[in-house]
Amino acid sequence: MERETIIKQLDALYASGDPRDLEAFLLTQLDLADQSGEWKLWITLSNELIGLYRELGKYAEALRYFQSTCQLFAEKGMEGTVPHATTLMNGANIYRTAGKPDQAAALYLEALCVLEKNLPEKDYRIAGLHNNLSLVYLEQGKQQEALPHLLRALSILEALPGTTSEQASTHTNLASLYCHVGQIRQAEKHLERGKELFEAAGGRDPHFAALLSTWADVCCTRKDYDSAAAYLGQALAVIESFFGKNRSYAIVSQNLALVLDKNGHPDEASALRQEAESIFTKLQADIEKGGNL
Repeated sequence: MERETIIKQLDALYASGDPRDLEAFLLTQLDLADQSGEWKLWITLSNELIGLYRELGKYAEALRYFQSTCQLFAEKGMEGTVPHATTLMNGANIYRTAGKPDQAAALYLEALCVLEKNLPEKDYRIAGLHNNLSLVYLEQGKQQEALPHLLRALSILEALPGTTSEQASTHTNLASLYCHVGQIRQAEKHLERGKELFEAAGGRDPHFAALLSTWADVCCTRKDYDSAAAYLGQALAVIESFFGKNRSYAIVSQNLALVLDKNGHPDEASALRQEAESIFTKLQADIEKGGNL
């Protein structure tokens, strides 16, 4: 199957939102690429599979393909190239979502160094790296370190066509930052802009869940727990529709449980906590399966 045809089928499978079909397709195409010696295609498909396994919480599988892809770059003398940086970013994403921020930051910075040597200053991939670095810092509570990366990402994306979804995600991240430092009006401004951009991009996007969760945070600052619960419930539905009940689903479930406690619904809150704990236990087992993750 030609590369263009494979990419079109991938796009269609992403749009369908069924990760099982996507996984089966990627595994089949990886085998075919391996058999035919199309190693560049294999790398492209492997990166897609790494991202899928990360979102599904299958960290051991994601790490295995990440390591195999890095080994192939070394064998082909392709380290320090833009495709290699893409794989480094994918590896960093594994560590970030598995709760290993230090390892994630190291890989993001290595990838950023490669991209800045090989790409124009205003390239969407450099913007993506700044966005991802900001998420690591936000998760560590380092808002002041995250802010310049977010502003840099937004300035790059606003100068590039076809980056509506990426701009929306950046506004969401800025809203989260401003909410956590108590600048609620700034947070709302970025949330409104993010919502407009997501809708302009077609409306169906897995990153929309982050915007809904941040709206819930804003509502909680005003003690509007009914609205917060509604936003978090919508976020859960978005996450499950794309990735099933993964780590993000468990985190949002815990946040919703906190809101339901404040709202006088302890039984529902308890059920959500139990489900979240079950998901985390399963994910931890997969992290341990990954060995040196």
